[in-house]
Amino acid sequence: SVDYSKKYVVYFLHFEPEAVVVNYSNHMDSQLINIKMLAKSLPKDWVMYVKEHPIARKLNSTKGYAHFIEFYCKYNSDWYWNEICKIKNVFLADINESATKLIKNSQAVSTIAGTVIEEAIIEKKPCIIFSNPKKNIFSKCDNVYAVSSFSECKEVINKIESTDFVCNEEKISNLTPYIMPNTVEGHAYALKMIREDVEAKKNSNINLL
Repeated sequence: SVDYSKKYVVYFLHFEPEAVVVNYSNHMDSQLINIKMLAKSLPKDWVMYVKEHPIARKLNSTKGYAHFIEFYCKYNSDWYWNEICKIKNVFLADINESATKLIKNSQAVSTIAGTVIEEAIIEKKPCIIFSNPKKNIFSKCDNVYAVSSFSECKEVINKIESTDFVCNEEKISNLTPYIMPNTVEGHAYALKMIREDVEAKKNSNINLL
């Protein structure tokens, strides 16, 4: 169970193997190393929660995910989970815990890429991403920090601890035209869906992740 009375950073795991990890992360593709760097950078009174990707709940289903089990077990073995649990002040959040609630009550959010960055921006939460800023358009937002080393990670955590953030929500809407060319009908539709998703999250307490 998550102790919401504590100050914490939440790391959202990517499902692996997954193309996003390889494409966006460059050399920061070890999520275990990312978690260890974050944990070592935290202030003494902070903790860290790691949340598994929700798709993992569907691996035993018959709806097209079962074939991932063999690959998934090689990436997320017992050794992998034990290594995470051995890290000081790092805990596994229940997979059914609300991602939105975790973000709203956190001091910061972290991942490689994905929609949790978008929600962190909307919730005005600092977000640490282990991805190439040239590939991740959200790195241009006020409270998103792309890191590629322990020293950068430590510097960002120190800044988060000592800064009151003011995040411009409109920036995400201004950035969406640059996510993909608005010349093909399919791309125009994708941009429309992104904008609608942002507006829905602004006006709703429902967890849309």
